[in-house]
Amino acid sequence: MLATIVSYTMITEDVLELILDMPEIIPYKPWQRALLSYTIDNIPVKRAYSIVEYLSQSDHCQITLSIKLLPGGKWSEYLKTKKIGDTLDIAGIYGHFVLQDTPNPKVFIGTWTGIAPLISMAKTSQAPQKLYFSVSYAKDLFYADKIRKISSLESHIHVSREWVEWCEEWRIDISTTEYPKESEFYICWSPSSVNAFAEILKNKGYTNIYIEKY
Repeated sequence: MLATIVSYTMITEDVLELILDMPEIIPYKPWQRALLSYTIDNIPVKRAYSIVEYLSQSDHCQITLSIKLLPGGKWSEYLKTKKIGDTLDIAGIYGHFVLQDTPNPKVFIGTWTGIAPLISMAKTSQAPQKLYFSVSYAKDLFYADKIRKISSLESHIHVSREWVEWCEEWRIDISTTEYPKESEFYICWSPSSVNAFAEILKNKGYTNIYIEKY
């Protein structure tokens, strides 16, 4: 399916926000990803990106993606050539790591573009919820306003390598924080960080842990 780019915005020096208009309604659950595809030398190259926002209208839908552009990355270099009005091929919307439909408290932990699915989840959940988001420097911050506007969400926005007046210092540390035993934890980060957080939580007796590594 060809989706049209209706917005193309660099929200930090290396994070691109794309809003894509899709010509039909595609079923979607919070946290799922859009699988994008293009062909180089007759070889398909596919990449999945988490959906920040999904808007369904009468006969079509729009999705918002936030994508960290990596120097030399095939998809990053391809996306740099695109502009508003161009199309992208979307193979579908997929993903098994979705928000659980329970009243249990939710705790979301992520960094960089790993925040995308967590925002989607937090906007959907009606349960008590906390969100932890971390970046290195103030220039890396994005979506802070989106996060702080989510009702019933206790947010903790960290900047680890410089002081920012309205942010929390240092990296995220949940080792001394206690949560209700039935809490559900959703972690989207690098493999090493996800594993470290999951290990802390397991050692503290928590069992509802859902992870995505990128």
